[in-house]
Amino acid sequence: MPTTPEPAQEAPPQPRRNEPAPEGEARNLSATSPKISRSFKFDEEQILRAETAVLRTSAFDGGYRSMAALMNSALARELERLAREFNDGEPFPPNTGEYRTGRPIGR
Repeated sequence: MPTTPEPAQEAPPQPRRNEPAPEGEARNLSATSPKISRSFKFDEEQILRAETAVLRTSAFDGGYRSMAALMNSALARELERLAREFNDGEPFPPNTGEYRTGRPIGR
């Protein structure tokens, strides 16, 4: 008895990107980039607004599914702005020493 070929299966949908690059700006972030943990204190109002934005936009293209995705994208945009403004558009050279920790002196 001849067998009928199974219907072709559709490819699974590609996951939606959480971190759309702003128009005209290249992104050097990679999904395989190592992740590290840091502790920072943020203004409470900013965090509450960010959490609300993630909750309200996660289902839409251009929205973010997590706070980490939002923070990484926002940080990348700000670093690009700082490089344009203070370093002729070039990325800053890597830090060769330790980053200062603790409270700022003289403020």
